[in-house]
Amino acid sequence: MGILAWLKRETKGIKEAQTKHWENKRKKLKETKCTCQSCGNVWYFGKTDQLENAGNAMQNLGKSMSCCTGCAPALLIKNKEVKDLKKCPKCNSKNVTCENIIHEIK
Repeated sequence: MGILAWLKRETKGIKEAQTKHWENKRKKLKETKCTCQSCGNVWYFGKTDQLENAGNAMQNLGKSMSCCTGCAPALLIKNKEVKDLKKCPKCNSKNVTCENIIHEIK
């Protein structure tokens, strides 16, 4: 067997193995399921909600620090809403249990 024939055979085997690997690989979606112990309400939030909340809090902090240093125009900037994700949106109770859930998406 020549080198070219051997190389073609090996390359074909590697490509087939890679294809099988990526076909079996499933995308995973992680989110947090919260259940209110007071009213029984169930809600979910994900990583994007947490990042958005953290970004809003940081922007509010930056605005506050600008006001402290005497920057008058910073007073005109509106505060971003920061939500407590582990607080029931219906009854505002903090008696909440949270669990991480992973969904597999094909």
